Amino acid sequence: MENEILIKRLSIIKLLYKLAVSQSYQNELTSFFSILSFHDSVEMFLKLAASIRNIPDQPKFMDYWNKMPELLLKESMRELNNSRVNLKHKGLVPGKLEIEAIRVHTKDFFDQNTELIFGVNFENVSLFNLVKYEKTRVYLSASQSFLDMGKVESCIEE
Repeated sequence: MENEILIKRLSIIKLLYKLAVSQSYQNELTSFFSILSFHDSVEMFLKLAASIRNIPDQPKFMDYWNKMPELLLKESMRELNNSRVNLKHKGLVPGKLEIEAIRVHTKDFFDQNTELIFGVNFENVSLFNLVKYEKTRVYLSASQSFLDMGKVESCIEE
């Protein structure tokens, strides 16, 4: 798989993960939607990892660990999958503590497995890496740094 395509797909996964993180901090009436987004982001990651290894899509989420035993955090992702099944198919809404645990486990999953599977640090995954002009890339990265610090005016200026 071309590096550019890999970065694009990992960036989409990271975007969905960040959406889930944002959802997880909302009030209790809506934060449970984050479970679906966390699960989708992990599943997209697993499908990408399988595709670069020429492993066919697996019918069940947990089957990816049988095909790729080097993947870490199997039991944490089993909890995520169980929470998703309970929410989506049984109507059981997870509590705030369960959502917080899933948020932490999902971050750990990406931090550990992205490096292991793709040789890339998850924190550094960004579409900015695909910008051809270095000066533009520097401006975009600086702007993002300001945004991350909550300095919106500096972000806009950059």
